[in-house]
This record gives sequence, C-alpha cells and structure tokens, in this order.
Amino acid sequence: MIARLRRPLLLALAPLALAGTLLHGCSPATNGPSTNATPDPLINATLGETKTLAFTMKKWEGPDGDLESKKTAVNGTFPSFTVAMSKKASAIKAPADLSDLKAKVEVPLEEANVITGSNADAMLRNARIAEFYFEATKFAKAGFTLTNFQTTSSKTSFAPGDTLDVTADAELDLHGVKKTIPGLKLAVTLTEGACRIKSAEDLSIKSDAFQLPWQALLHECGHKGLDEAATVSFDVTLTN
Repeated sequence: MIARLRRPLLLALAPLALAGTLLHGCSPATNGPSTNATPDPLINATLGETKTLAFTMKKWEGPDGDLESKKTAVNGTFPSFTVAMSKKASAIKAPADLSDLKAKVEVPLEEANVITGSNADAMLRNARIAEFYFEATKFAKAGFTLTNFQTTSSKTSFAPGDTLDVTADAELDLHGVKKTIPGLKLAVTLTEGACRIKSAEDLSIKSDAFQLPWQALLHECGHKGLDEAATVSFDVTLTN
C-alpha cells in the first residue's frame, strides 16, 4: 500500500507567523510577486530579547503500509526577521491605541533554520529547502501584515505587565500568493516602554494553499511522508 503523502509548509510565518489555510480560513489568493505602488508609512521597530518566529512539522516514520502510525516533530525557526509598525511601541499605552495599529513582519526565506542534524548537514539542507521549496531566488521574502486589532477588554488603560486577549486580521504574503486570515488570536502585553505581541494559538498552514512545491521538500529531506500542514507561532517584544 502506498501512503498518500500530505503536504507541509516549513514556515513561516510568519509568525511568522512567522504564520495559508489557517485556523480561521482564508480569502481567495492573489498570485504573482507582491508590488506596492506607495510604500507603507511604517516605522522600523527595535526588537527586544524576546524575538521568536518558529514552525513545527511532523514527518512520518511508521512501517510501510502504515506510515502515519508514527510521527516525529521537526522544529525550525526563522532567526532573522524585521518588524515595522504604524506607531512606536512606546506610544501604545491604552487598549484604544491598538485599534489603528498596523504591524508588518518580513522574513528572508534563505535563512530558514531546521533544528536537526549536524551543523554542516543543517546548512546544506536549509540551503536546499530555500532553493527548491521556498524558491527563494524568485521569492526572497515572505511576510504578514496585522491590522484591525480588537479586544473585548473593558480596560481604558494598561498597567505594566497587563496582558490583553486580542484578535487581528493578517494578510500573509508567501511564494507570490496573498491570503487574508481574519480573527487571528494574539496576546498583547505592555511593559515599561515596550510592547510584546505573541500568537495565542498555533497557525496551521498548507503548502498547496501557497503553491509551494511540496514534492521538492520530500525529496530534499528524505522523509517517507509529511503531514499536510505545519504549525507556526511567534513571540516578539518591540522596544522603540
């Protein structure tokens, strides 16, 4: 029996999250490289000590005929990414300050890091994944933009250390495809002069949704099979 292979996304994102067909569904895709007629008036943010954009996928390791009976998690990160916002983190002092916030994350896909194997093996594998799966020579960056922040909190101000449950709409831009994810759950915490934004749920993203060549991923990683989707999470502190 030949197992039906499912397709994963190694990413993110994007928040990435890094963070496709996510937990809340997506709008129709827009294909082709992204172009903006007018640059967004965003301010580059300074990242604090907390800056994580991570992904997890599961490879199949079961016996022939029942490959899915045993799965092992493969974890990875995007160690380098940038964040730009429509206002400085220090200007967010009350829940109302989130309502018009726009935050954009950009990820260089050539720097995906799968946390397995020796350093030499990992460097070669990561380079191959960037070239053949993400096709980073053509689509060098992925990203997502958060807008429409909303909270049900009745608070009118933040105290240092307060955390609010928030939702935001996210537009994910990956492999020349754009998809909008409504109602993404986040946790926002304010400390003195800083704002921490963390995904409150893992995002599930499929390769097919972004026209990623999943067969190349199987070939380069040498797995018997892979889950259809990968999960993405992010946790970042902004200090400017």
